[in-house]
Parts: sequence; structure tokens; C-alpha cells
Amino acid sequence: MWDEVKAEVVVAVREEVRDEVRAEVTDKVTDEVTAKVTDDVIRTLVLDYLEDQIPRERILSKLQKYFHLTKEESGAYYDQIAASTI
Repeated sequence: MWDEVKAEVVVAVREEVRDEVRAEVTDKVTDEVTAKVTDDVIRTLVLDYLEDQIPRERILSKLQKYFHLTKEESGAYYDQIAASTI
């Protein structure tokens, strides 16, 4: 009887640990993919706006509005992307 109880507890703990690890990995991968996709979209938008000769301040404003970035964050994206086009 005692061995059966121990075996059931071991199985339950293993399942719980597996589920927790799976959830953590899923969250991490989701965060990484979301960040990558967001960076790609921002890069595409900035390049498109630059091609259309949209002023820097308007681009920064749009990045802040659409991606909830600070002025500093939007400026960093803009500067990095604009520098790569030179």
C-alpha cells in the first residue's frame, strides 16, 4: 500500500514539474518571438517611413503611439535603423 501511494505521489510530482517547465519554456519562447517580430515590424515601418521621407519626429511619434515606446526607445530604434541605411 505504501509503495502505491509513493508511486502515485512521484507520478503527480513529475507531472506537475513537467507542466511548470513546459509553461516556463512556452512563456520564454513566446516572449522571444514577440520581441523579434516587434523588432522586425518596427524596422520595416521605419524603413518605409524613411523611404517616404516622413520627418524623424513624426516617425518617433508613430512608434510611441503604435508600440507604446518612450521617446528614448523610439529614438534608439530610429537612430539604429536610419544608420543602417547609410
